[in-house]
Amino acid sequence: MQYTAQATSSSETTARSILSAHPGVKAFFGSAEPNAEGVAAAVKALGLTGKVINVGFDASPAEVALLKSGGINATVAQPAAEEGARAAQFAYDKLTGRASAITASVRLPDVLITSAQARQPGFAKYFYIP
Repeated sequence: MQYTAQATSSSETTARSILSAHPGVKAFFGSAEPNAEGVAAAVKALGLTGKVINVGFDASPAEVALLKSGGINATVAQPAAEEGARAAQFAYDKLTGRASAITASVRLPDVLITSAQARQPGFAKYFYIP
């Protein structure tokens, strides 16, 4: 595990360093968009596309573009629209005196989306819209 300060350039530098020092590394998981984006840049620059698996987390426009082009092999996405709707409802409930209607814990399923699935319409609902 490497800390990259959540910057794409820092993630790229870290990935390049790891791949140079440990050429046997075959996969990365980025816990946020900048991490997977930086790994994608490093893998491409080092000519390792198709040889190193790059899995991200979230579904920003930049990450989805890389997912569709194969720069990222897969991403873990959340049902962001449902998360937002529930958060807005809970805020409304709190502000209108209905705090008892707020659920203390909500689990929404994450979805793994591969490059092959990224262009299928059913997965578009997980992509963040700018």
